[in-house]
Amino acid sequence: MSFIKKSFFYLLIFFFVASLLGIFFLYENRKNEEVRKGIFSFVANVKEFIYIEATIHNPEGDMVPDNWDNAVTSKIEKEINNL
Repeated sequence: MSFIKKSFFYLLIFFFVASLLGIFFLYENRKNEEVRKGIFSFVANVKEFIYIEATIHNPEGDMVPDNWDNAVTSKIEKEINNL
């Protein structure tokens, strides 16, 4: 009988510790999820800011800023026409 009482006591302690560890890991997982959501929202805001700045300084279709590609294209056309 003594063995059953001891094993029941140890089993009860084991389940108590396991439940505390489970609660701890659930809390940590939720905290990590909040951190991950914060990082994703920050990255999304940075991406949106970069996109807005790029559309302001680069019209659609330009490969480089401030119409550099148009100037290069016009110089190449002049050189070809001079040949």
